[in-house]
This record gives sequence, C-alpha cells and structure tokens, in this order.
Amino acid sequence: MTGYLVRQRIIEKIERQQLISNADMEECVSPASYELRVGSYYDWKTDERVALKSGEAVALAPNGFLLVGTMESVKLPFDVIGMMYLRSTYARRGFVAWFQGIVDPGYEGGLTIALHNLTGGLAAIYGAERMCHLVFEQLSEPVDKGYEGAYQGSRGATPPQQVQAFKIIGDRTLEQTSRSIETLPKELYDELMKNPEALKRLLEK
Repeated sequence: MTGYLVRQRIIEKIERQQLISNADMEECVSPASYELRVGSYYDWKTDERVALKSGEAVALAPNGFLLVGTMESVKLPFDVIGMMYLRSTYARRGFVAWFQGIVDPGYEGGLTIALHNLTGGLAAIYGAERMCHLVFEQLSEPVDKGYEGAYQGSRGATPPQQVQAFKIIGDRTLEQTSRSIETLPKELYDELMKNPEALKRLLEK
C-alpha cells in the first residue's frame, strides 16, 4: 500500500528494519512523522563538528546560518522516501520554516538540517531538542537503484561538498576579480565563502 507512513507503521519499520537508529520511541514518534533531535552543529571557523549534550545550548547570531546534525541516523529501504520539514515551533522562534529536502531510498546515515535566524537577536538551539519532522512515504515499488551520493554514511552536521570556483559574468571588472578569487589559496577562498561581507567588499574594489 502506498502513501504516508502513520505512527504504527513507522514504529514497525524502526523495530523490524532499523529505519531509524538511536530513536526515541516515547517522545519523537508523532502521528505521521518522526521528530529528529539536535545532536551536533558545524563550526565553520574550526571546520569541525561539535557535539551538543542534552540541554546544552548554542546561540545563532542575527541573520546567521547554521548546519545542525541529528542525533539519529536512518536507513531507508528501496521502497520508502523521506521528507524533512522544520517544526513550526522553530518558525515561531524566527527561523526560516523551509522544506529541508528529501531523503532518497537507499540512503544510510545521519541527517543535516540548515537553520537561518531571521530575528534581530540571538536565537538558541539546545542539544536533544526536537527540531525537524521526518515524514516517510511508501513508494509504489522499490527503486532499481538506491542513493549512492556523496553524503552516504554521513555522521553529524555535514557541510556541503567542495563546490567549484564561481565566475561572475556581465561585467569585465567583476570577471577579472572572479578569476583572481579562483586562484586564491584554499584557506583564504574558504574564508571568503563563509564571509559574504568580506566577499562583497572585495568585489566592490
């Protein structure tokens, strides 16, 4: 039978197929989703994943961006797809309530949630706090090839894979600037990618 998995089917797949590891069966299984918990975050300055203990807080700066890793890991069979939605509680606290992406059939590993703080002040998140709904849908048949992408087997908050250097078009001066950015040392290039204001000042020169 196709369609969204309800609570009892989610529990069944957790128990029989290890759909979710490190699951909290009492607090996190909702009527038609599983609520993923905060387990870690990615520190851009140190290029490290930082684990958060239960109740431990980290503050996100105004208009800041943060990658959060889940306490749980998942193992999706070839006939189930997952979809992640930020909990409305976080939207009410000033975070962008956007669709967090799909989890393809065949994916195994932890999940990463992207947070944007739209408030004018600091916004805290807490270790083990329920953050994101993971909704499962039963497919009409198993896929012939499961997920084999770069994030397979991820653990903790995972940054994006290295992107190719960009090129700005439409202005000769900016094109020259973009070429010079492409030749920067990796450490400096990475810092510019993490600091939009510094990049903007460079492009304005």
